[in-house]
Amino acid sequence: MHLILWLLLHPYHVSVCEIVVDPEATTIQITHRLFAEDLELALRAHTANPSLNVFEDSLLVMSGLKSYFLKNLSLRVNGENMNCTFLRFEVEDDLIWCYLEVTYAKGPGLLDVHNSVLLDQFDDQKNLLHIKSGELKKSYLLDADTRSASFNLE
Repeated sequence: MHLILWLLLHPYHVSVCEIVVDPEATTIQITHRLFAEDLELALRAHTANPSLNVFEDSLLVMSGLKSYFLKNLSLRVNGENMNCTFLRFEVEDDLIWCYLEVTYAKGPGLLDVHNSVLLDQFDDQKNLLHIKSGELKKSYLLDADTRSASFNLE
């Protein structure tokens, strides 16, 4: 009974990742929005802590988020692997907003994004990816079959 109610209230497994590249700056800003209950399930499995609660702004949650995103989100600029820095997260109603940043040395030409966030938890998970760089605005839908996308930012 609870499962049926849960499916009616939360029938879709989707996240939204927005990546903003400022061609004049040396950073890439990443904002990732996820349903709190979905992320909590993933973090419980990732950290092997069945009582982890994402609504508690604790060092345990922050540590779990950092390692989970390091494992499931990666960027390459012009073929070079970039280090993502997990900055912080915010809880807003039933959503978790995660903020990350990538620092790079020279302006990107080709951006490769791998996003497998929550794909280990839900077979029907969809990760919507938005890229903004100057006048360029592109979107891509990632799922279990397609976990990566490439963008020419020149």
